[in-house]
Amino acid sequence: MKRAFLLVCVGLASCQVPTQAPDADFVAALDDLKLYQAELEDENGRLQSQIVSLQVDLEMARADQAHAATADLEAAFRELQNSVAGLASSGGVEFVDGPDGPLIRISDHVLFASGSVKTSINGEALLRSLAPDLLTLGAAFRVEGHTDNVPVKARAKQFPHGNLQLSARRAVEVAAILLAAGLPAEALTVMGFGEHRPLVSNDTKENRARNRRVEIAVIQAGGATQ
Repeated sequence: MKRAFLLVCVGLASCQVPTQAPDADFVAALDDLKLYQAELEDENGRLQSQIVSLQVDLEMARADQAHAATADLEAAFRELQNSVAGLASSGGVEFVDGPDGPLIRISDHVLFASGSVKTSINGEALLRSLAPDLLTLGAAFRVEGHTDNVPVKARAKQFPHGNLQLSARRAVEVAAILLAAGLPAEALTVMGFGEHRPLVSNDTKENRARNRRVEIAVIQAGGATQ
């Protein structure tokens, strides 16, 4: 039995499995796949070049649009400045550069009676005359109310929080008129600062009068109302 087993093992060890030549169809399919892969790589390279070219075109188009929008915005600002300049001839209205951009500063006596939050007829007319130019800017605006440091006495019950409340109410009144004149609600923000942001010291009557004001600040130009 041992001898027979060894003979079988030797016989198996000396056997060689014949190698089979690759099938012609398989070789052809493999060549087709390689060709297809090369074509895909070429197409990918072409598409990548197109993407880069399109990105360049897009950036150029955006730059052109931004330039055109800037020119339109500058023209709108000039119109607004001209409107304010016309109103400023009567005093109490000015167009200035604020910390966040241009703003229209209006003295309280132009808009309100002393201690009142109701705009005068002339004050409402002034605001309505400004509204079309403000709307043209396509901007967002912050309407700010400011007072001097003299405590509210005559209407203390109406304004228990003093000048802070008075300034906020006046800002709301101005914003409401601008809203009625066509400005969108989402373009308007209202804030009251009371006596806490004076332009000058409140040490004289003239300085206190200067600190009592409403400011319409342009805080975001272009596209806010679209």
